[in-house]
Amino acid sequence: MSGFTTASFGGNRFMITPSGAPGWFVLKNIDLTDISNATLRASWLAGPTAGYTIELHLDAPDGKLLASFDVAAQPTKAPGSNPPRPTLSEFKSKFEAVTDGKFHNVYVVSKPKEKETVSIYLSQVEFR
Repeated sequence: MSGFTTASFGGNRFMITPSGAPGWFVLKNIDLTDISNATLRASWLAGPTAGYTIELHLDAPDGKLLASFDVAAQPTKAPGSNPPRPTLSEFKSKFEAVTDGKFHNVYVVSKPKEKETVSIYLSQVEFR
């Protein structure tokens, strides 16, 4: 893991993106046979101001690109609930086929756009 931190809340574990710098973490020993789509679930209290590109790479942070998710900048919310409620979002991507029948490591790589200063919380990557 590089740059990411973790947090737990309500029995769930979240991976928190580094703000202002790229980072990655790894999902180990995944069977990618017949996978054609991926879904990323993320949340935040204050939305990203510039946004992120989140990528899935095969076997290394700079390995073959399997999928890419665009997390766009979010409009500023007017003050509301107290305490603030998180925004939950889902992002979908086509997944580049892996056909060798082997288990692989999938690297989740976070790339902030421009001068992003707000971290987001990644809660789930689903392969279909």
